[in-house]
Amino acid sequence: MPYAELAFEILSHFIDDIPAHDLRGLVEKTYTPEVFGSPEITPLKTLQPGCICRPCPTARRWPFKDMAMQLLGNLFEYELGRRGETLNILGATSGDTGSAAEYAMRGKHGVNVFMLSPQGRMSPFQQAQMFSLQDPNIHNIAIQGVFDDCQDIVKAVSNDLEFKRRHRIGTVNSINWARLLAQVVYYFAGYFRPRKAMKRRSALPCLRATSATSAPATWPA
Repeated sequence: MPYAELAFEILSHFIDDIPAHDLRGLVEKTYTPEVFGSPEITPLKTLQPGCICRPCPTARRWPFKDMAMQLLGNLFEYELGRRGETLNILGATSGDTGSAAEYAMRGKHGVNVFMLSPQGRMSPFQQAQMFSLQDPNIHNIAIQGVFDDCQDIVKAVSNDLEFKRRHRIGTVNSINWARLLAQVVYYFAGYFRPRKAMKRRSALPCLRATSATSAPATWPA
């Protein structure tokens, strides 16, 4: 089953306020070979018999977070257009989340991004990814301090509900439900793809999960 089709099948179980043909169009617009660099979207690589690796897409700059963030950008644009509203996204990043959000939201109608990052504490590559964007709806703000200082600002704004409503402020951090939901598709695709036949399941068996991380300057050694 193609990645976009799997995304539609999973998301349609939870999203009931977007017509099915519109939702299908949004996932087909998001998960394309042109965007992700592979017809499989997230291809598998066999390292040795019984050991399969699933590298992140190789096109452009995609890390893991982009698998959901790219869809989130299209969902925001669609829903804001339908309501005739705008949204100001306020976020904090040490590198990956910020660039994923900015590349997903760049050029989207009705969406502005204000991304806080710790000055001088991202890798040169991460900083170049973010600060080189010239889209008028993308705004990078360097904060003197560490990532926690950036996050504290976002939390303070988020806790002021009246201020959030007045300025139409939203977030794209990990607690965003739409982002979490879209990320689930990645795991289902990784489970089903090595198998020839796809059987209907409501949950995935999981014996052990192993995750690798980088070591940005904002983390203690």
